[in-house]
Amino acid sequence: MNLLTEICFHLTDYEIFLLCYDYYKVTCSNQRDPLVDDWRVQRITLNGTARYTCRSGYRSKDGANMATCTRDGWRPNPLCQATTCGPSRDFETAEIQGNLKPEYSYNERVEYVCKSGYTGRFNLKCGQTGWLGQEQCRGKKVFYSCKKYRCWEGYSSNVA
Repeated sequence: MNLLTEICFHLTDYEIFLLCYDYYKVTCSNQRDPLVDDWRVQRITLNGTARYTCRSGYRSKDGANMATCTRDGWRPNPLCQATTCGPSRDFETAEIQGNLKPEYSYNERVEYVCKSGYTGRFNLKCGQTGWLGQEQCRGKKVFYSCKKYRCWEGYSSNVA
């Protein structure tokens, strides 16, 4: 006995008709969304499922890889959304070359120039899972320290 048969066992004939009518009447499109790379539909009727992966440069909402057929179409909706990265990372040794943005698109790059005391340039790229690349400044900041000098007995210093 399957789930539908078990449910229908306790309903009137009219309730069974409505349930079965709704179940078989609701269908979702079998056509693949243009942002979806792989689309494997198990069933296109109500509560049917489809396994999917998004094209490069796009990612599924909340990490989902399974869509469900509802009265309003496939859920989640949209299945895939553009991959973006938030503000670029801050580095103690480098500054961003150009303007800061609150959000960057997939494959967009941010160029960094190393600060005084360091050499080099590098960039980070917005990838499928976030920022790719690493800080590449060479050299090290020279920190000067002051030493206290003590004069020999009988001598004085004019340095404060």
